[in-house]
Amino acid sequence: MKKWISLILILLCFALLASCGKKEEEAAPPEEDDEEEIVVTFDYAAGVFTTNLAPSENKATHIIQTDITLKLKSQKFLDTLNGSTGEAEAAGGHGASAESEGGGVAATNLLRIRDTITFVLRNTTAEEITADDVNKQQSLRDEITAALNEEFETKSFVGVSFGNFVVS
Repeated sequence: MKKWISLILILLCFALLASCGKKEEEAAPPEEDDEEEIVVTFDYAAGVFTTNLAPSENKATHIIQTDITLKLKSQKFLDTLNGSTGEAEAAGGHGASAESEGGGVAATNLLRIRDTITFVLRNTTAEEITADDVNKQQSLRDEITAALNEEFETKSFVGVSFGNFVVS
């Protein structure tokens, strides 16, 4: 009887050791993932934009319609844009007077964002953004990001995504 108990205890110990070893192997991240930097961004839906583009060299007029989502560096800045923190100063300091007029910080920030993006789009020609070269749209993304960072006196805007992109 003692032999059976000893044998069962030994088998349980081996089973326990084997399962612990598997958990450690599964938990260890692959070595190649250590080299990649994971960037977390927070999305802010700026909405759908339909506006004229700057006239082309041949004086043709074009219209763009695109759905834009902004990439933000921090949740805190996203909360500020949405008026959740009550700190209008963090979003460029322009929200306090609009809030007292009933517009609210979030509405004022959205208006500033939409105005800035529309200004950039209206100063862009169709040729600059409809070429087969992918870098053309990336240039527009970079320009919108830089303009928003300048408008809000921050570096919290880190990117732009286009949900759809139609030029006619």
